Amino acid sequence: MASNDDLLFAEHAVKAGFVTEEQVRDSLRVQERMAEMGVGDSLRNVLVKRGLLREGDAAVVARAAGLQSGREPIPGYTLEARVGTGAMGSVYRAFQRNMKRHVAIKILRRDLTDDPRQVERLQREATLVGQLDHPNIVRGLDCGQSDGLVWFVMEYVEGRTLQARIRQDGPLPVDDAVVIARKIAEALRHAHEHGVVHRDIKPGNILLTTDGEPRLTDYGLAKGESDDALTHLDATLGTPQYISPEQARNPRDADTRSDIYSLGATLYAMLSGRPPFHAESLAATLTQVLYERPTPLAEAAPGTPRELVYVVERMMAKDRRHRYATPDELVRDLRALEAGRLHVPAGFRGDIEAFVADRRRRRLWAAGVSVAALLAVSVVTALVWTQRAERRGHAAAA
Repeated sequence: MASNDDLLFAEHAVKAGFVTEEQVRDSLRVQERMAEMGVGDSLRNVLVKRGLLREGDAAVVARAAGLQSGREPIPGYTLEARVGTGAMGSVYRAFQRNMKRHVAIKILRRDLTDDPRQVERLQREATLVGQLDHPNIVRGLDCGQSDGLVWFVMEYVEGRTLQARIRQDGPLPVDDAVVIARKIAEALRHAHEHGVVHRDIKPGNILLTTDGEPRLTDYGLAKGESDDALTHLDATLGTPQYISPEQARNPRDADTRSDIYSLGATLYAMLSGRPPFHAESLAATLTQVLYERPTPLAEAAPGTPRELVYVVERMMAKDRRHRYATPDELVRDLRALEAGRLHVPAGFRGDIEAFVADRRRRRLWAAGVSVAALLAVSVVTALVWTQRAERRGHAAAA
């Protein structure tokens, strides 16, 4: 028979939305059959072992229910609430007791802890983030394994994601969008200097503090200077609406210019209120990314300054050779834009690819004219020298 603690735990777990009433009833029947076989266990453990409840969620529920028997799965940290979830696991707000501060803890799903590849991925994320120290990047604090769990501790950012701001408030004012893009570009510059490529820049991975300061987070798909041994085992990495064309074709081919593209797509979303590409299916979205142009910003976000249109177009060029080569170049243009000193190249009409192609044609034409002129001069010179030689020959004969 279920104890009072079990029933109290079940009530809070259902109320929090972690499990359904049917899942609880079924687990209580399992618990009863186990007891008949002489195996006693709490409802909490039954739900976790059946894969219906994550260990971190169980700790949150036990704490909310005021159950003293609710052990903490990670020593030194008290889990308070789940603040995010994904394919690999969940992120919790926690209190680090010895430092008396709130932190965020990413915990790998328990069913993935037997997969060395997934364990290595989380540990690798912690290692890469540990190399970075920038005010616009969420800092890594600790990582480890305990009681069968694999976890990564980061600083806790009070606020909301950029995605939430766009969804709740609509398009951002131009000045706000430019400042956020510039600060994330500065974060990318810092990562680039350490040989780190994020590979998943998007509004959902940019946190905004209560003061509006942007912080780049989630380096779960990042790669460092060494070859990413994990990448070749995966399909396309990244978020389809924001992924660069070359990363869509081959995740291992992504470099800092791929991050610049994704930041450009994020800036597009900040200005227009929607991602540059979106279709009903993953395949259709990737087709758009590879072969189509997004709706021009002049239409998607009327009133966007021409200088900013140029910056976004250059960031999102299909051919990465036409993008900013480094985050430092991008930062310089964004700073110039903020100061009102950015000048759009003559001939730019809103399409960077067309602009580059036209400029190439002009250069080829100019080069052709130069070659033709040089040939003409050479022919005339040759004729002149021939005529002089003939005159000298006639004079000598006379």
